Amino acid sequence: MRYLLIIFGLLVCISCTKKNWKVVFDKKEIHPYPYIEVNIKELKKNYKEYDGKWLKVTGGFVNMRFETSILQPKLKDDFRTSDIWVWYPDHENPNDVEFNNVNLERINRKEVILKGYFTTKDHGHLGMYPGVLQDITYIAVRE
Repeated sequence: MRYLLIIFGLLVCISCTKKNWKVVFDKKEIHPYPYIEVNIKELKKNYKEYDGKWLKVTGGFVNMRFETSILQPKLKDDFRTSDIWVWYPDHENPNDVEFNNVNLERINRKEVILKGYFTTKDHGHLGMYPGVLQDITYIAVRE
């Protein structure tokens, strides 16, 4: 009986620490091609293979600061030119009411799932990155 109580206590602790995904932006757009799911580490390593594709990128952390908007496999205070630049929908655009409700601070420095179009023809701020995830249609954050 004692062991059952210990096991039950551990299971309760584990379930309490599990964080859930919260969708904060979803345009629900339908594309002629399905999203390809890819982990951020795979995308960084083989970015040329994903050029021109609609992606669902998992396992990444958003890092936004002054003139920086990147997706990293681990949250770091520094940035690497191998990280992926992210262009968010124009949050200044009054016509994009849905995105205006997203507080970018809510996703900053958090693990996210992003859906968008990946291109190697754009290289982000100052042309320093291997590619850009743009036309973001979906953002979920682990809270």
